[in-house]
Amino acid sequence: MSLINLQEDTQRIGYNVERMRLNELPKQPDLSGQRDRYMPDSRTGDVEKICDWISNSAELVLNVHGPAGVGKSTLARHLSDELLSDDRLGGSLFLGAFPTGTYGPETVIKMLARELGSIHIRAIPKILEAIDECHGAPLKIHLQKYILEPLQSLNHPRPLIIIVDAIDEWRDHPTFIQTLAHLNSSSAVVKFIITSRLDPHASRLPVDRVSMRAYFLQPVSTGIIEAYFNKRFNDAQWVYGRKPNADEVSRLADLSGGLPVWASTVVSLLLLPFNELLPHETLSEVLTSQRHVGSGEGPLADLYGNALKRLFPTPKLQMHFHQLFGATLVLQEPLSQADFASLVAMPSHLVGQIQSALSALQTRSPPPGLEKDIHPATALYHLSFLEFVQTLGLTCLKVLSTLPPSPSRQAHAYFSLTGLQRYAVKYWPHHVYNGTHRSNEQWSQTVHGSILREMTSATRRRWAAQFLKVLLPALQGGETDGEDGQEQEESMTSILRNSANLLDFLGGDYWGFQVALLEVATRLDGGNVGVWTELGECYHGRGEEIGSLNIREAGVVAFRHAVELLPGTHPDRSEALERLGMALQSCYELNGDVGILREAISQHRAALALNPDCPTLLKPLFYALLYLYVAVGDTEILEQSLSIFGEAYSFHAATDLDSQSTALNNLANVLEAVYLRRGNILALNKSVLLKRKALAICPARDYVLLQDLANGLQFLFRYDGNIVTLNESISLYRQALALLLPSHVEYPDVLNNLANSLVLLYEHNGDLGVVNEAISLSRQALLLLPIPRPYRFLTLDTLAKALHSLFLHNHDVETLKESISHHREAVELQPALHFDRSEYLNNFGKALHSLYVHDGDINALLESILLHRKALEIEPELGTWTSADGPMPTSESHDHTLMHTRGDINALLDSISLDREALAPQPARRIGRSDSLDNLAKALLSQFERDRDVAILDEAISLRRELLDLHPAGSRRRAGRKSDIANERLPEFERRPDMFPAPSMRLGGRDVDAGSSDTLIRRTLAEEREGEDDNEDALVEKVAERLAKGRTLGVGSRPAALKRYGTT
Repeated sequence: MSLINLQEDTQRIGYNVERMRLNELPKQPDLSGQRDRYMPDSRTGDVEKICDWISNSAELVLNVHGPAGVGKSTLARHLSDELLSDDRLGGSLFLGAFPTGTYGPETVIKMLARELGSIHIRAIPKILEAIDECHGAPLKIHLQKYILEPLQSLNHPRPLIIIVDAIDEWRDHPTFIQTLAHLNSSSAVVKFIITSRLDPHASRLPVDRVSMRAYFLQPVSTGIIEAYFNKRFNDAQWVYGRKPNADEVSRLADLSGGLPVWASTVVSLLLLPFNELLPHETLSEVLTSQRHVGSGEGPLADLYGNALKRLFPTPKLQMHFHQLFGATLVLQEPLSQADFASLVAMPSHLVGQIQSALSALQTRSPPPGLEKDIHPATALYHLSFLEFVQTLGLTCLKVLSTLPPSPSRQAHAYFSLTGLQRYAVKYWPHHVYNGTHRSNEQWSQTVHGSILREMTSATRRRWAAQFLKVLLPALQGGETDGEDGQEQEESMTSILRNSANLLDFLGGDYWGFQVALLEVATRLDGGNVGVWTELGECYHGRGEEIGSLNIREAGVVAFRHAVELLPGTHPDRSEALERLGMALQSCYELNGDVGILREAISQHRAALALNPDCPTLLKPLFYALLYLYVAVGDTEILEQSLSIFGEAYSFHAATDLDSQSTALNNLANVLEAVYLRRGNILALNKSVLLKRKALAICPARDYVLLQDLANGLQFLFRYDGNIVTLNESISLYRQALALLLPSHVEYPDVLNNLANSLVLLYEHNGDLGVVNEAISLSRQALLLLPIPRPYRFLTLDTLAKALHSLFLHNHDVETLKESISHHREAVELQPALHFDRSEYLNNFGKALHSLYVHDGDINALLESILLHRKALEIEPELGTWTSADGPMPTSESHDHTLMHTRGDINALLDSISLDREALAPQPARRIGRSDSLDNLAKALLSQFERDRDVAILDEAISLRRELLDLHPAGSRRRAGRKSDIANERLPEFERRPDMFPAPSMRLGGRDVDAGSSDTLIRRTLAEEREGEDDNEDALVEKVAERLAKGRTLGVGSRPAALKRYGTT
C-alpha cells in the first residue's frame, strides 16, 4: 500500500471519528418526505428581492412573515435548495415540521451546528471545540462557539445564510431572537432568514435590539393557482372524462384567496382514493359549499370544516376523529399503530381507517419506511389545519353551558347527554390546552379565557361531575354524585386540580387528561404555586415511567415556575428547590449533561441552606455529588460527598439497624464509584466489605442490599477473575430476584444483572446452558421494559453480548446479526456521556469484527475500528500500577478497618478519609482502557491482514506495548496480554531474497524459519527466561524491537492469499 493510500485511510478514519462526535448533537428529523411542492416561478419576484437583501444589506435578520397557508415554508425550502446549490447555505431548520415543545434555545443552536457541520465539513473541528467548551455556558456563548466561530473558520468570501422556518411555532423563539443581537456586527459572516406569521414590529417580539428587516409575503396570484390546478388535474384520472373545465378551475382559484395550501388540500380531496364520491362530485361540493375569501372565517376554515364532515359523516366517526387527533396533537414522537391504539384505547383497525381518511388533509408525508406509524400532528399537517381543529375548543366550551343537571341518584344519567355534549365534556381541556399559550398576556386576550372566567358555578359543577362519569362510568353512584347539591363556590382552577388529583388517586392511565386539566389550570391561575407543582410532578412521574427526556424537561419547566413564584424566605421554597433539583438530576440521567447535574447540585444546596435541620435534603445532594464525581473524577467532590454522608448519618440513632445498614451500603456505593472512576482496587475491596456488613445487619430481606453486593462482586470478578466471587454474585442475584414479583419496577433490572453475570460465567466455563439462560433472561427483561424505558440499553447490551458468545460457539451468522442489531440500538439509546460508554462501543466493535472474520465484510471492519478508536478516545490515560503499589490487595487485608469501627460510622469515615490509598489516583488502572487498547489492536491486525500496510501493524504493536504497561508485573492480566502478543496472528508474505523473512500467520508447533517472527519471539523469550520476573518490560521491548527490524517490505512485494482465524 502506498503512502498516499495510507494518508487517505488515516484521513478517512479521522473524518469518521469527527463525524461520530458531530452526530451526537441533536438532529432535526428526516424531512425528505415532507417537502411541499414549489410551484415553478410562483415566487420569482420574492426570491429576487430576498437575494438582493442577501447581497446588499448589512442587516443580520430577514423576517419573512405572512398569514397561515401563504407558502412561507415552501419558499423557505426553495431558498434552502437554491442556496445549497450555490454554496451559500449555512444550515436550515424547519421548526413547524416536528414537535418542539420541550426544545430550549441551546438545543436549537446545536441542531443548527449539526446542520452546519453536515454541509461544511471544514467547520467540524470548531464545532467539536464548542461541544467540549460550552457545558453550562450562557446562550450567547453557545451562539458564538457553535455558529459564529465555525463559520469564521471557513473564510468564506460571502456571508452564509441560516434559515429557520416557522420560528413563531416554537415556544422559546423570543429568547432565541433576543440572543441574535450579539451577532449584529457579524452579518459579513452569517445572516439569518426566519419565517413566521408575526409582523416583528407589530408583535411583542424582542426585535428592537436585533438588526432586522421585515418582509411581508403576499398571497400568490390567481393565475399561479390556476396553473397549479391545471397541472395537477392533467395528471389525474377522471371518471367519465369529467375533468374540471376552465370556468371551474377559475372559480377554484378565486376561492383559494391565493393560498397554496388551500389549493393543495382541494387537490388531495379530489384525488383521495377509496372516496365514496367521484372526483367531479367532490368538486361540485367544494364549489357550492365554499364562501368567498372575504366572508366568515375564511376559505381555509370553510374547506377544512366541509372536508371533515365529508370524511367523517356520522357523529360516532366524528367522535373517533377527535379522540385520535387530540392524541396526535400532544404526541411527541412516532408510535407504531398498535402502540398508539393501546394508548388511546381504540381498536387498531379503526386507527388505521381514520389515518387513511386524514391523508387527504396531510401536506407532508411521513419519512420513508415509517408510513404506517402514527406521527405527531405537527409533522404531517399544515399549521392552519391544526389551528382549525384546536378552535373546536371554543365550540366545546360553549356546549358546556347546555349541560342538563343530573337527576339525583339516577344511575347512568350521563347517557342523557348528546354525542356532542359527551365529546365536549370529555375533551374540551385537551383542545384548550393545545390551542392556547401559557403566557398570561396571550391567554388573557383569548375567547377561551373569557368563557371560562364568565362560566357560572353551576355549570362548573355540572361539568366536573359529568366529566368523571363520562371518563369513568364505573363511578356511577359513587364519588361523583351530588354535583347540584354543592352550594359552596369553587373556582374552575380548584375544580380542575381536584379532578386531576382524583384521576391520579383512582389509578389507571389517565395521564393525558391530568396534564390537560393542569395545563388549563396554569392558564387560569398562573400565579398558583400548587398548580405548577402538581403539573411538574405529573410530567416528572410520567417521564420517569417511560424514560422520556422531553417529558422530564417539561417537568423541570413547571418546577422552575413554582420556584420563581416563592420568595426567598417562604417556608415552602426549600421543598420546591428540592423538587427542581431532583427533576434536573433525572434529566442528567438521560442526557449526561454535566451542566444540568451541577445546576441540580446548586438547587439541592440552596434547599439545604434554607432548611439545614432537614436530614431528608441531604440524601439527594449526596447522590448528586456522587454522580458528579463519577462524571468528572474530582477528588474534592468525592470528599464533599463523604462529608454530606456523615451529616446525614449523624441524624440517625446508633441503635437504628435499618439506618445503619442503609448508611453502610450508601458509603459502599461511594467507594464503588471511586473504583469505577479510577480503577482503584482498594476502594472496591472496601466497598464489598461494607456491603457485606450492611447485609449482615439486615440479612436477606432487602433486595437492594443483595443486588448491590452482587454488583460489587461482579466488578471484583472482572478485576481478579476469581470464579468463586462470580458464583457468589450469581447466587445473590437469584436471591434478590426471588424477593420480587415480575410486576415490580426493578424486576427487569435484576434479571439483566443476573444475565450479565451468566455471560461472564459462560466466558469462564463454556457451558452452553449458561449462555442460553442468559439469553432467555435478557429477552424476558426486554419484554418487561417498554421501548422508551430508561436504561433499556443495559439489557440490550447484555442480550447482544450473550448472542455474540453463542455465535462464537455455533457460528450461526443470523445469531451474530441479531447481536449487532441489539448492540447498535444499545449504543444509540445510551447517553453519549455515560461513564461506561467505552465498554458499549467496544462490545459493539467486537461483534462487528466477528462479522468481518466470518464473511469478510470490510465495512464491518472499518466500523469496528472506528468504534474502538472512539472507545479509546473516551477512556482517560490513567496512571499505571507500579511495583511500589505492592501485590493486589485482598478483601481480608482490610477487614480490621470494619472490625474496629463497631458500627461507628464517623470513625469509619475518618478511616477512609485518612487512608489516601483508597482515594488517590496514582495506582489507578481502569480495565476499560485496557480492553479498548486490546480491541483496537485486534481490529487493526485484521485490517493489516487485508491491506499489508506496515503503518497499521506499527500502530497495533504500539497499542500492545501500552497495554502491557497498564498491568503490573506478575499479574494474571499481564500474563494473558503477553501471551496474546506471542500468539498474534500475523500474515505471511511471499518471500523475496532481498527482504527480511516476514512474520508467520500464527505461532504453532511446526518448524519455523530461522528468521521468522515466531522464532524471534521464541528466542527472545528463551534468552530472558531466567530474569523474566525482574524485568518483564525489558523483555517486551526486545521482542518489539526485533520484530520491528524485520518488517521493512521490499518494493514490489505482494501479499500471499490469506486465511482468516476466529478471534476471542
